[in-house]
Amino acid sequence: FDTTTKGNLYRNSLELFAKNTYKKRGKVGGPRGGGRRGVRSQLDPNLIKKNDDDGDGREDEKKSAGKKNLRLAEPTYIRKHKISLNRPGENEAPLRLIAAEVIDKEWWENPENDNPFGAKLWPSSLGVAKFLVNLGTLKNHDILELGCGAGLISIAAAENGARVVASDISETVLNLTKLGWVETQKQRAGAESGDRKEEASSESKIGTLNTFNMDLSSKRPLPFSSSSDNKKIVVAAAMMYSSDLAKLLARRAYEGCTRGAWVIIGDDDTGEREGGRLAFLTEFALLEKANGKEFPSIWIKSTVKDESLKWNEKRVQILHLNKPSDIT
Repeated sequence: FDTTTKGNLYRNSLELFAKNTYKKRGKVGGPRGGGRRGVRSQLDPNLIKKNDDDGDGREDEKKSAGKKNLRLAEPTYIRKHKISLNRPGENEAPLRLIAAEVIDKEWWENPENDNPFGAKLWPSSLGVAKFLVNLGTLKNHDILELGCGAGLISIAAAENGARVVASDISETVLNLTKLGWVETQKQRAGAESGDRKEEASSESKIGTLNTFNMDLSSKRPLPFSSSSDNKKIVVAAAMMYSSDLAKLLARRAYEGCTRGAWVIIGDDDTGEREGGRLAFLTEFALLEKANGKEFPSIWIKSTVKDESLKWNEKRVQILHLNKPSDIT
C-alpha cells in the first residue's frame, strides 16, 4: 500500500477501537469486551514464550520487568482464544482451534505498527470458518486466504484437511497466524494422547498451512499451485472497511474467479464504512463488463456467536462468487 492508503487504514482501525481500551493495563479490548488469556512478549517467528493466564498483564510466576527492551512497533500483549466449530457429521467431534489477537493499547496507538486492523479477530472470519467446516472434509482443496489477519479461517481450513496458504502484507499478523496454527497442533496432540483420544482428529485428516507475504496492490498473481488438481477456493473476511482496500480485494476476487476458484468473502457491518461494500461491488461489476466475463454471485446473511470470544449473535454477510453448482 502507498502511504496514504496505509494511513487511512490505520485511522479507521483506531476509530473502531478507541472506545474499547483498558487504559490502566495498557490493553485494548475488542468489540466483545475482555478476556482472560494473554501473553506478554515480542511476537516474532519464534512465537510466544510465556502466558498471562490470570489476565493481569504480567507474566505468571516471574513478572516482567518492563518494556524497555521492546520496540514500540511490536505488540506486547497477545490473547489466545480456544474456539470450537461443529462438524456436519452426527458423530464427529467438534473442530477445536486456537487463534490469537493483539490486545496491546500502546501498539494500537503507534503509527509505526504494520497492521492494527488485521491483528484482531472479527465475526465475519468466524462466519467463513464455520461455513468451510460445514462443507465436510476439505481434503483435495487448495485454499488461499487474502488478508488473513489472525488466521482463523486458514487455521480452520487446514485443520479440516485443506492445503492452505495464508497471505497478508503484515509480518505481525502472519506471525499471529503461525502462533494460532502451532497452538492448535499442540492442543490436538494433547487430545490424542489424553482422555479425549477418541475425539481427536486423525493425522490423515489434517491439512497444511503456509504463510505468504503478499501486497494486494502488487502485480504478482495469486499464489495458486499450477501443478495441483485440487479444487481451489479464495477466501477473505473483514476487508471492506476501507473503499480503497475493497477495490483491491475486488480485483483479486475477479482474478480468482477467472482462474476457476470459488471466491468466498465475509463482511461485517464495517463493510459499510466509507462505502467499502459498495466500492467492492462496483469495482467487480466494472471488471466483468471490461472483460466480458460475468460470474454468479450471491450474498448469504448469517449470525455467529462464540463463548470464548464473548460474541452473542453477531450479524455477518458472506458473498459467494463463482460458487460450484453442486454446492447447496
